[in-house]
Order: sequence, then C-alpha cells, then structure tokens
Amino acid sequence: MTTTKQEPGVLGEAAAPLGVTRWVDASGQALEHFDLDRMPGRFKLIFCFQDACPGCHATGFPALARVVDAFRGSDFVGFAAVQTVFEDFGSNTWERMLANHSRYALGIPFGHDAGDEQDGAGSELMRRYRNGGTPWFILIDPDGRVVYNHFRIDADKLVTFLKRLENEPAAPEPGPDMLTWKGVIQLVETGNPTPPRRVERSEAEWAQQLTPEQFRITRLKGTERAHSSSMYAVFARDLPVRVLRH
Repeated sequence: MTTTKQEPGVLGEAAAPLGVTRWVDASGQALEHFDLDRMPGRFKLIFCFQDACPGCHATGFPALARVVDAFRGSDFVGFAAVQTVFEDFGSNTWERMLANHSRYALGIPFGHDAGDEQDGAGSELMRRYRNGGTPWFILIDPDGRVVYNHFRIDADKLVTFLKRLENEPAAPEPGPDMLTWKGVIQLVETGNPTPPRRVERSEAEWAQQLTPEQFRITRLKGTERAHSSSMYAVFARDLPVRVLRH
C-alpha cells in the first residue's frame, strides 16, 4: 500500500525518535516507553506494516523474519516492528497489531502508531521518516544515520552485508585528534571549527626558544651573510649538464 507520489524516504540523515507511544515487548507485555534509545544493537532495523496490507504478509514479514533469525542471540542488530496506520483505521487496530505479534512470534517489540483518524494525521513515524507506505523498512547504522529507507529489502543480501560487518575486527577507538567519518559529516553540516589563535610570545621568550641564528632570521628579518652559502662557488660547468639537441 502506498501513500502519495512524493519522493519517499529520508536517507543519510540523523535518525529521528520514532515517536510511537504504544508498545509491547518481545513477549507481548505492554511497555511504558520504547524508542531508538532503548533498542539494542549497533544497527537497528524497523519494519513498518499494516494488518490490512497484503504485501506486508506476503513479502514484508517473511523478509523481516529472515533477518531476525540470522541475528537471533546477537547484539549486533536490534529490531522493532511498527503498525504504521494511515488508512483502514477500523481494521488496523491495536488488537490486530497484537494478533500479528502473536502470529509471527519474532521475539521483538511491536508498536502501534495510528495517529488521529479524525484529523487524518496518520502515523507519526511515517511523517518523521517520510515513509511511502507499507511494507516499509528503515535501517539505521551505528552512527545513528538512516542508511536504508524503502519498501522492500533483499533479506539475503542484507544478512550477508551485516554478517560481514559483524565479523570484521573491531576498529580501534579514535584518538582525540583522529577525524572519523562522523566527524567529517559534522564538519559538512556545521562548518569548520574556529582555528586556534596564533602563538604570541615576547621577544625574550622567542630568544630563549630559538637558536641565535634562528632568532636573527625569523624575528629580526636577517639574511645569510654575503658569499657564505655553500652553493656560492658552484658554477654550471661543475654540474652535469644534459645537452638538448634539436
């Protein structure tokens, strides 16, 4: 099921809070609060569905189950499924969300995000991520960036990709002076930091730090003495010359 013809899906942006207020946990018990900050895993995969959406049951849930099963028992990927209701409010209910939680038995949290049927607001999550409809998959990377946001996923390719990352040796923690990709993105968005101020020292302090010759050249604008250079007595005839013939 699709919504509008507007180009869907935010991509490459910082992941916004999901904005879903009604949740049940992996066992079906109500959760007081659940959002991205409570999701385990370095990567986070959110599946958006509607009970009345045939594609959700034919392709969406099977793809989700394939990825969930591949990472069961691993803390590398966190999962959540959300019933994002934007139509058929009478059939995409809280009770139907619970029924799907039980039906698919994925062992992950499920949320219900129906919005307000009266004003037609629909799902809050859909507005924040500009979903194009259901089924819909959102993948968030360890830096909190949305790296996939669309109708379908190739579950096998996604599992292969994530497994390769999971099995790679952990990268060393960056030092304070090491620029990471996250830092590059921040510089693009916020601009370069103000450069440090120039070093100010008194002439006496410079004289202590520099050799007499360095001080004379750099602080007093001195030059080398005439005829003192080691190159002074070197003439062209003393150098190997390659004659160019026309």
